[in-house]
Amino acid sequence: MNGLLTISNFLLIIALIIIIALWRKYIPSYLVEKGKNVVTKEDIKVITEGVEAVKAEYSRSVEEFKNALATELELSKISHAELQIHKTEQFVKLIPEKSVKMVFSLPPERRIYL
Repeated sequence: MNGLLTISNFLLIIALIIIIALWRKYIPSYLVEKGKNVVTKEDIKVITEGVEAVKAEYSRSVEEFKNALATELELSKISHAELQIHKTEQFVKLIPEKSVKMVFSLPPERRIYL
């Protein structure tokens, strides 16, 4: 029985030596890789935040530009309408009063409207 105990102790010591050897070889490299992964995740987070900030700034700039163009278009439409009104007023001033009476004396189907 004493010999069996010695063999089991010997096997236990060998198993512990193997476990310690594996521990010393693989655990440090595992921890180094784990540390690299944590740093990589943090780097990705920083990069992603930077990209999102640039996207937000770009979107804001595009919206401001679109609003400026829309305002400019509306002002251009108003200016064009005012020009058309002015042209019409000038044209009406050129028509002699007699011609206007003649046009309105025509039957409706022969009248020309501008």
